[in-house]
Amino acid sequence: MPVITEIRQNRNQRYSVYVDDQFLFNVSKEIILRYSLHKDDSINQDKIDEIQKESLSKDLFAYALRLLSFQNRTISEIIKRLETRTACRDVIDEIVEKLKNYNYIDSDDRYMEKVIEAKAGYGYYYFFQKFYIKGILKNIIRAKLDSYFIGEKEAEYAQICLEKHKKKLGNLKNIEKKRKIASLLKSRGFSDNIIFEKLGE
Repeated sequence: MPVITEIRQNRNQRYSVYVDDQFLFNVSKEIILRYSLHKDDSINQDKIDEIQKESLSKDLFAYALRLLSFQNRTISEIIKRLETRTACRDVIDEIVEKLKNYNYIDSDDRYMEKVIEAKAGYGYYYFFQKFYIKGILKNIIRAKLDSYFIGEKEAEYAQICLEKHKKKLGNLKNIEKKRKIASLLKSRGFSDNIIFEKLGE
């Protein structure tokens, strides 16, 4: 049976474990203590696999928390970032569920709701592009935006946008004012129909 021949502490408070004089894995002190790893102990393959999976899970969970400490992220975005660190889908799914259980991350649907509500003054195409970049599937984005921007909702958001820029637009002559309004609404992701509607008011 394989034998642990060395446990070497590194500068970053992690430990390199060698089995039969060959480097096996790098783990935290918590893992060393939890599994009572000591030099000259025998270790079977099942235990090695278990340790590696748990260590990977803990490291990736900490990585996910670091990502979320900078900004809110979609589930799709978190999954993509985790996939750059491991191909183990079981571990990724486990981490995502853990983040959801601790309310550290929203479902993609709830994430979109929060962004739309916080960004009054922007239009359909602004949100579509923003969510697509975040890794949310196009059909999911369309379904959410189509359900949200019903009736006069997008026109209301366009009016909020114009109210925020009222001072800048107020002193302009009619032709110049319309040009500025069209440019402003276009840059905020509003549809041509909404822009024409606002130009006609």
